[in-house]
Amino acid sequence: MDTDSAASPVSLTSLNHVAEEPAAENPQLPAVSEPARHEHEQLAASAAPAKSRRIGRNDPCPCGSGKKYKKCCLPKDEAAARARSRAAQVTSNLRQEEVPIQAAPSMPPGDTILDSDDKLWDQDALPPETQRRLDELWEAFEAWSKPTTEQMDTFLSHLLELPAEATDWSDLFHRFARAEHPELPAIFRRIAKNVAHTKEAGLAFFYWGVAEEMSRRGQRQLLPEVAAEFRKLDLASYDADALWHMMDWLLAENFEAETLALAEHFLPILRSDDGLMPYSMPQICNLIFELRAGAQLRDDNTLEPGLKRRTEELCRNLEEEIHPDTARAAADVIANRSPAMAGSRAEFDLVLGDVEEDTKAWEDCLSLFRTLMHVAREAWRFEQRSPGCALRGLVLMLNSVCDALDSGGKKSKKAARNLLDHLLPAGLEARLVRSCRDLIGVNEPRARLMLDAHEVLLRFATRHQLLSEPDIARSRQELERLKQQLKKAVGG
Repeated sequence: MDTDSAASPVSLTSLNHVAEEPAAENPQLPAVSEPARHEHEQLAASAAPAKSRRIGRNDPCPCGSGKKYKKCCLPKDEAAARARSRAAQVTSNLRQEEVPIQAAPSMPPGDTILDSDDKLWDQDALPPETQRRLDELWEAFEAWSKPTTEQMDTFLSHLLELPAEATDWSDLFHRFARAEHPELPAIFRRIAKNVAHTKEAGLAFFYWGVAEEMSRRGQRQLLPEVAAEFRKLDLASYDADALWHMMDWLLAENFEAETLALAEHFLPILRSDDGLMPYSMPQICNLIFELRAGAQLRDDNTLEPGLKRRTEELCRNLEEEIHPDTARAAADVIANRSPAMAGSRAEFDLVLGDVEEDTKAWEDCLSLFRTLMHVAREAWRFEQRSPGCALRGLVLMLNSVCDALDSGGKKSKKAARNLLDHLLPAGLEARLVRSCRDLIGVNEPRARLMLDAHEVLLRFATRHQLLSEPDIARSRQELERLKQQLKKAVGG
């Protein structure tokens, strides 16, 4: 066994038989270092805009979607730049109490996020008459400090008369939400029905924005409908970053079947997208596999179909990315043929060693995956938590622990080597922030999903008496604090 490998715990990304993806969820983002005087990072502080850097059109997108910048966030950044330009033209007419424009990350004067030979936006993108009409509409809208429902509806009607690419529909929906439009679902449906699903229209970002607003406003029941509209996008009009955020919101709200349907729908589209980075396909295939396994955990599966058929279903269209041993291990648990859990702490020991060279390390890795599946099954039976969502969160949690230990240097050698010990407050916040970083601040739904996974595991440990009562109390208190801190960080 390689001694260096033995010092690093193995994450469940090792269950793929393809090259392992980068450790961090957003590989382009810098690693988070813990200050010496304090082991936690503040979620609220992480919501501050990141410092801009120059990004080439063909560079990996900094949002972590796995696509090239020109095929991912470039259109969104250009739209934000146009919005800033439009705002500058009408500033003198705005009142102090107006709703602020949702701007892109601030940049140093004279700098841009594009290559020096690229324009930040095409000032001639719209015909002059269309641009004039657009400016008039926005000037009138922004002059209203508190627009009425009728004013917003009329404003939308006028925008729908213009070319679809003239409006940032996501930004518009956020503005209507901040202005407390009473019928946001109707606004969503109106835009979805009347705006063509083209790349220029940017509806992928619009659907992402709708999911975000509806979830934050307690209207989660609309998310399946939003996901169904997202599936109308194709290779030419979808956006990988928006897709991942859409799925994150669905997972955070416990919509297992809807997330799986969305991921499976876009799997062939992602395979056809030559702008994606190599690790993108293993990521989406892992998600699909985990959701399929979780969905099958819902029922009593002691009867047919047999293991072979279950294994084939779990790996359908994923054969190149999911190791057959992993699929068989999942099928064993689903069919109740895997050894029953002993309910011991040892079942949560982190895996050390090189799984490609060390047979025991590989078997331990499979065993830990089975353990997480048992935890997800209990989450369904005792808490009605969708097992696919629970399993996805538990895998993300485990990978975040392994990534943190792997990057911790000498400090990580003294860290706990049992997953249950990482439910304790020490280092939990810093690890959460590091694993859920977004282009700006924190990926809220992913952070929520991981906090839910911590709570699922904590309740499992409580039922099976795997942690002491004082440790359970401290963990509960810390998780509740982090949930409140997350709300504060995102303005909830």
